[in-house]
This record gives sequence, structure tokens and C-alpha cells, in this order.
Amino acid sequence: WNQVSVQTLRGYAHWLEKQEYAYRTQYLELTLIKQVLKHLIANQYLPESFKIVLKMRKQNESDTYCWTREQILQMIKMCEHKQLTWLKNVIISLANTGLRIGELIQLNWDDTRSKPGFITIKDNSKSISNISNSTRTTKTGKTRSLPISPELQILLNEIPYEKKGLIFRGPKGGKIKPDLLRRIFIKEVIQPLSEKYPSTKSEKGFKDGRLHSFRHYFCSVCANSNMPERVLKTWLGHASSDMVRRYYHLHDDDSQSKMNQLSFS
Repeated sequence: WNQVSVQTLRGYAHWLEKQEYAYRTQYLELTLIKQVLKHLIANQYLPESFKIVLKMRKQNESDTYCWTREQILQMIKMCEHKQLTWLKNVIISLANTGLRIGELIQLNWDDTRSKPGFITIKDNSKSISNISNSTRTTKTGKTRSLPISPELQILLNEIPYEKKGLIFRGPKGGKIKPDLLRRIFIKEVIQPLSEKYPSTKSEKGFKDGRLHSFRHYFCSVCANSNMPERVLKTWLGHASSDMVRRYYHLHDDDSQSKMNQLSFS
């Protein structure tokens, strides 16, 4: 840690940007490093001179791109061939649940059986007997349940391998690694479809969408279908309405559809 400097952080931020991580991710990563240094200084492991002063703009508004229904369907179509069936399953499931990718890849078949018709997203971080590197956790530290949509139920019924252990598996049948999934998703889905859904370099568009965009899509579809905010907060696992609003996007087609439902005279 005595080798970490402002230049180190700037270099790391540049690397994250080249790897196409969102600005919010860059901000959180660099903030964490600064907090570790602050802790080491406060506990006299490092002298005060190692304190890093690097001002960063906190992003209150979400810059995450949100998919449209048409784009989701095109992504699914891109994964129709056998080699990408596993990725198609992930795309459909994320769109139908709004789960974080870390939550999705930890799901096992028992999570669909403890409460029929629901998926239970477990958090075992408070169980002393379960503490290990593979302990299942959620971002909020709470276990929650989510109803299984009809489309997701069809997918679960069609998964060919034995229904025990992990539900979602990688191309070779093993556990999905989030970073590998992200790279394959960009290469096999985002890049091939970017010409179909073009945007300028400075404009947020399809090319900028990532796995977390499915959470934004799920929230937006629910909100535009008049799902009560209290229900949506429960499904997403958020206590704050601010976070739900952060995920919400109104696409032009949905906006026009809502306007067509109104009568002003």
C-alpha cells in the first residue's frame, strides 16, 4: 500500500475506462482504495503523507443505458445457436427478474423449491456456520423472494440438465464468472448489434449497455405497467424509492403509448 499514489489511481481509472467499465464503477473502485489508505493512516500503518487527495465527481443520476423490448428480442435471437444457449438463458432471466448478475449466478434449484412459484434470493452473511469465500450474499444483506414470471418458468422447465445445483451455468457447464460473462456478452451480442442500433461516440446508446442494464429494463417495464412502487422495491431489494427511480427509464415508444391513453377534452 505504500506504493499507491495519485498516479496509481489515475492509471487504474484509465485501465477501467479502457475495459469499458461505467463511470460509476470507476468512482466506487477509486473511492474504496482511498478509504483503505485512510484506514491505514488512521491506524498508523502509514504516515499522513500517504493520504491521497483526488477529487472525483459523484454521479447522482444514472448513466446506465436501458434496453428496449425490441433490443431484448434481438439479443435473444443472437443467442439462438447451441453454443450460446447458456447466454440466452442468462439474458431472458435477467430481463424477467431484474436480479444483479452476482445474485443470478448463485441461484440453485433449491431456491425455486423452498417457496413454490417464487425464487428465493438468499443472504447467508449473518450465519456464522456459513462464513467462507463462497458465502452467498446480497447487496442489502437481506433474503428476499421474487415471483417467477410465466416466461421465466418456461425457460426453467426447458433447461435440459439435471435440476440440482446451480441453475445457470457457463459454456462448459461450470459456474459463470461475471467478468468472463461480461466480455462474452459484449463480443457476441453488443458489438454485432451495435450497427443495427447506432449512436454517436459521445451519446449513450446500445453500444454502452451492459448486464446491469437488464435491471433498469425490468424496473422500467414494471413501472410502465403501473406496478406499485412498494411491490417493485420489494422485488428489487431496495428500501429507498430513490434507487427505484434511479433505475427507471421512459423510452419514446412507451411515452407515446402513455400519451395515447390520455384524453384532454
